[in-house]
Amino acid sequence: MNDITRTLYEFTSHRGLHPWQDPQYARVSSYIQQETDALHKLLDKDGQQLLKDMLDHLMELHCMESEQLFASTLCLCRELHGILST
Repeated sequence: MNDITRTLYEFTSHRGLHPWQDPQYARVSSYIQQETDALHKLLDKDGQQLLKDMLDHLMELHCMESEQLFASTLCLCRELHGILST
């Protein structure tokens, strides 16, 4: 992402609709936390660290995907504006 796209992404992510306001998001988030806690209890220290690292990497990947989706959407908006403005 270039600087302006990153700035727009951060602005919309802080000002836009927040998924945690959706009841389904809350249910899924709660389920994930319960399953993570249960798995954490079953693992030894090395397994717990591996789980933490994996979840951190999954979050990083999710953020990258969200940023790319935003950049693609912004590009599409520019293209549509160009088409509709002519």
